[in-house]
Amino acid sequence: MGGDGSCDPAQLQITVRARTDNDPQLVAVDLLLTNKGTIACILSGTPAVSITGAVSGASIGMATAYSTDPGRPVTLEPKHDAYIFLETLLSRLDTPTCLGELAQGIRVVLPGATEAQAFVTSSPVAKYCDEPARRTFVVSAISEKPLEVAGIDPFVPRG
Repeated sequence: MGGDGSCDPAQLQITVRARTDNDPQLVAVDLLLTNKGTIACILSGTPAVSITGAVSGASIGMATAYSTDPGRPVTLEPKHDAYIFLETLLSRLDTPTCLGELAQGIRVVLPGATEAQAFVTSSPVAKYCDEPARRTFVVSAISEKPLEVAGIDPFVPRG
């Protein structure tokens, strides 16, 4: 835990959980941040999330904020989860404006953390086309409960 009570990335575990929706072009996932430590800590803000390319290993897309709401700080008790919502568009067909690139994974850097403390996990899409003007990749602020999004089925906990 940081001196200000913030969560140390080393005490967190990240899990990707897919949601379902009716739009075959849309991929929506929740990133669960689980406190695997023994003391509560605080998370806040919107993380920096990028998709990495399978060929280059470099960032091929940086998520933009889902909304202007910065969210409220989340006190994360041991063995509990905080949530980050990600939404991206599939690049099944290349378009004249964007040729999709094969995606390898996603990098998540929490607010206040360094690039060296990034979480690396699987990409929600196999091919990605970076077109920020079309909001092809968006990320929410960290929240205490899963985000409710119109047109996307609610988060269902595994139990």
